[in-house]
Amino acid sequence: MRNCKHERTIVVSQYCGNPLSNYIEKNTFSFEDTKRIAYQILSGLNELHKRKVIHRNLSSDNVLLQENNIKLFNYGLYYMTDNGRLVSFPIL
Repeated sequence: MRNCKHERTIVVSQYCGNPLSNYIEKNTFSFEDTKRIAYQILSGLNELHKRKVIHRNLSSDNVLLQENNIKLFNYGLYYMTDNGRLVSFPIL
């Protein structure tokens, strides 16, 4: 019998808040809210890019709103898996 080494990629991520898409469908943001949200999203992307990480899937479903704070979610798997080469499933 042949020995097979199986590796598994496990990603643990903090998920806190609600997707921005939930608020877009239900609420009208003020101009000040929109500026604050946009600024925080761009600041988060800037920090990721400084670390040479690309989000690749930025959408209102992957932007979490927790009180007055924005958190970017669902990024980095492509980066962590050597551009998808280390996993047997497609990463979009």
